[in-house]
Amino acid sequence: MEGQNSRWRIRGFDDSIANYQLLSPFGKVSGRCRSAPPRRATSRLAPTDLRMFPTVRVSFAGCRAEARYAVLLDVVPVDGKRYRYAYHRSSWLVAGKADPPAPARLYPHPDSPFAGDQLRKQVVSFEKVKLTNNEMDKNGQLVLNSMHKYQPRIHLVLRREGAVNAPIVDLEQEEFKTFIFPECVFTAVTAYQNQLVSVIKHLYDNKLV
Repeated sequence: MEGQNSRWRIRGFDDSIANYQLLSPFGKVSGRCRSAPPRRATSRLAPTDLRMFPTVRVSFAGCRAEARYAVLLDVVPVDGKRYRYAYHRSSWLVAGKADPPAPARLYPHPDSPFAGDQLRKQVVSFEKVKLTNNEMDKNGQLVLNSMHKYQPRIHLVLRREGAVNAPIVDLEQEEFKTFIFPECVFTAVTAYQNQLVSVIKHLYDNKLV
């Protein structure tokens, strides 16, 4: 299963493919999985920061071996709604209009830039990305609103010669391709609402899954 490619900005790379993998309460879901998307995925926030869980991992095919690429992640609101968890129904319900969105941020993978040949052979893991609900955060973490639904996006950026390590501030000024996997939609929370997710997180932290 390929991501929904919302933007095609890298010339000559129409065959570029991104596959994803995440750990959900329903088991491991991979980019080539045909199973139903996890409907109860959540990721926890804190006033300081917490690592994103489940972790998004992505692999690429179709990159030029000699080219250099940056891989970035951002998280955008899915809709204009706020949610609450109904324990008696074990489901999320709309609770009203969304809060004003937090400032958008791009999170560059710390190992970027990658050689194209390197991207063909390895899985890029965003296990170090952290989430926070502190709008005053100055550590480059992704700022989200609790009880809102979000969509992670992966951006593959072709780096220009002479500016391989230059910071990426505006994607529209770059040659890039965006990958969106609907299965990765999650609800940001300050405490896990579903006990099953808490169990999965405990098992994951202790390397039991």
